[in-house]
Amino acid sequence: LFTYYAQLFVNFRWAIFFFALGLRLTAFFRLLLLLVLAAVMAFRFGNIRPAAGKLNIPYLLWLVFAGVLNISIYILNK
Repeated sequence: LFTYYAQLFVNFRWAIFFFALGLRLTAFFRLLLLLVLAAVMAFRFGNIRPAAGKLNIPYLLWLVFAGVLNISIYILNK
Protein backbone atom coordinates (compact mmCIF):
# COMPACT_ATOMS: atom_id res chain seq x y z
CA LEU A 1 0.00 0.00 0.00
CA PHE A 2 3.00 2.33 0.29
CA THR A 3 3.05 2.86 -3.48
CA TYR A 4 -0.66 3.62 -3.48
CA TYR A 5 -0.31 6.27 -0.79
CA ALA A 6 2.80 7.72 -2.44
CA GLN A 7 1.04 8.20 -5.78
CA LEU A 8 -2.03 9.58 -4.00
CA PHE A 9 0.14 12.17 -2.25
CA VAL A 10 1.94 13.15 -5.48
CA ASN A 11 -1.44 13.36 -7.24
CA PHE A 12 -2.71 15.77 -4.59
CA ARG A 13 0.46 17.86 -4.79
CA TRP A 14 0.27 18.02 -8.60
CA ALA A 15 -3.03 19.89 -8.41
CA ILE A 16 -1.51 22.43 -6.03
CA PHE A 17 1.50 23.05 -8.29
CA PHE A 18 -0.60 23.26 -11.46
CA PHE A 19 -3.67 25.18 -10.33
CA ALA A 20 -2.85 27.07 -7.14
CA LEU A 21 0.79 27.99 -7.76
CA GLY A 22 0.75 28.12 -11.56
CA LEU A 23 4.05 26.22 -11.78
CA ARG A 24 3.21 24.37 -14.98
CA LEU A 25 6.66 22.93 -15.73
CA THR A 26 7.18 21.77 -12.15
CA ALA A 27 3.71 20.23 -12.26
CA PHE A 28 4.66 18.38 -15.46
CA PHE A 29 7.69 16.78 -13.79
CA ARG A 30 5.52 15.89 -10.80
CA LEU A 31 3.13 14.27 -13.25
CA LEU A 32 5.96 12.19 -14.69
CA LEU A 33 6.79 11.03 -11.17
CA LEU A 34 3.11 10.27 -10.65
CA LEU A 35 3.02 8.23 -13.84
CA VAL A 36 5.98 6.14 -12.68
CA LEU A 37 4.47 5.61 -9.24
CA ALA A 38 1.09 4.67 -10.73
CA ALA A 39 2.74 2.19 -13.11
CA VAL A 40 4.63 0.59 -10.22
CA MET A 41 1.40 0.51 -8.24
CA ALA A 42 -0.48 -1.15 -11.12
CA PHE A 43 2.30 -3.72 -11.52
CA ARG A 44 2.31 -4.55 -7.80
CA PHE A 45 -1.48 -4.73 -7.68
CA GLY A 46 -1.36 -6.98 -10.75
CA ASN A 47 1.00 -9.36 -8.97
CA ILE A 48 -1.51 -9.74 -6.15
CA ARG A 49 -4.62 -9.87 -8.33
CA PRO A 50 -4.38 -9.53 -12.13
CA ALA A 51 -7.73 -7.77 -12.43
CA ALA A 52 -6.55 -5.06 -10.03
CA GLY A 53 -3.56 -4.32 -12.24
CA LYS A 54 -5.69 -4.21 -15.39
CA LEU A 55 -8.19 -1.87 -13.77
CA ASN A 56 -5.40 0.71 -13.42
CA ILE A 57 -4.82 0.91 -17.19
CA PRO A 58 -7.42 3.69 -17.69
CA TYR A 59 -5.78 5.66 -14.88
CA LEU A 60 -2.38 5.32 -16.55
CA LEU A 61 -3.84 6.44 -19.87
CA TRP A 62 -5.47 9.40 -18.16
CA LEU A 63 -2.11 10.39 -16.66
CA VAL A 64 -0.49 10.29 -20.12
CA PHE A 65 -3.30 12.48 -21.49
CA ALA A 66 -2.99 14.86 -18.53
CA GLY A 67 0.76 15.06 -19.16
CA VAL A 68 0.21 16.01 -22.79
CA LEU A 69 -2.27 18.69 -21.72
CA ASN A 70 0.06 19.93 -18.99
CA ILE A 71 3.08 20.36 -21.25
CA SER A 72 0.94 21.83 -24.03
CA ILE A 73 -0.42 24.49 -21.67
CA TYR A 74 3.09 25.25 -20.48
CA ILE A 75 4.42 25.63 -24.05
CA LEU A 76 1.48 27.74 -25.23
CA ASN A 77 1.76 30.10 -22.26
CA LYS A 78 5.55 30.53 -22.23
